[in-house]
Amino acid sequence: MIRTNFIHSNKTSPVSEENPFSVTIDLGEEFKANSLTIVGEPSRKYYPKSFKLYAGTSVDNLALIGEYQDVEAVNSNITVSFPDTNMRYYKLVVTDTYDTSGYKYIAFRTISVQYSRENGKQIGLGDDRFTYLGDWKQEQAFATFGRLFTVSKGEAEFTFEGTSFAILSQYGSQYGDMEIYIDGVRYGNVNLNGDSSYYEIVYLSDILEEGSHTVRIVENGNINLDSIIVW
Repeated sequence: MIRTNFIHSNKTSPVSEENPFSVTIDLGEEFKANSLTIVGEPSRKYYPKSFKLYAGTSVDNLALIGEYQDVEAVNSNITVSFPDTNMRYYKLVVTDTYDTSGYKYIAFRTISVQYSRENGKQIGLGDDRFTYLGDWKQEQAFATFGRLFTVSKGEAEFTFEGTSFAILSQYGSQYGDMEIYIDGVRYGNVNLNGDSSYYEIVYLSDILEEGSHTVRIVENGNINLDSIIVW
């Protein structure tokens, strides 16, 4: 998943079909995605309602990959799906917003594209497949299973049968990095320092060989874990 922070329009220029608001985002590298999430501000309904989405590997040759009308917001957030697309750039063109003040203003916290897979099994962190080292704490939270696991110094490990997995966490200014190891090999690093009001997929593995795999998550600054999805 790749995120961009805080987008807004000019209040003196109401968004409409005739005066759309658009933003083009450079992901910095080619990325495969099939969904887009917009995180709005709960106290202000300024998030997009109707929009088009374009994407491609060249900023001069973006193709329409989705057109959305009257998209329903859930907890101030918008999520839409589109066909699997390889992209370096994507462009959001908004023609209507949820703003009822008359300004038809648009503003939201973050926008991100991600790649997700269907029919996975979501697992809570209290499952017997998990082992923990360090000062892990369980906090009551509005999380998938009602508990958020946090640590300032430690690591977690789990083993699963399948071909891939995803890690769900929450971004926040108090968090740092986590390093991901699969079967003893370092596969990546996730920076949780950011702004978000909900739990989301922060890491999605590549397709692995069918079988048993051991995943190790190592804290490098405060981190949190919500749950795991396995396929």
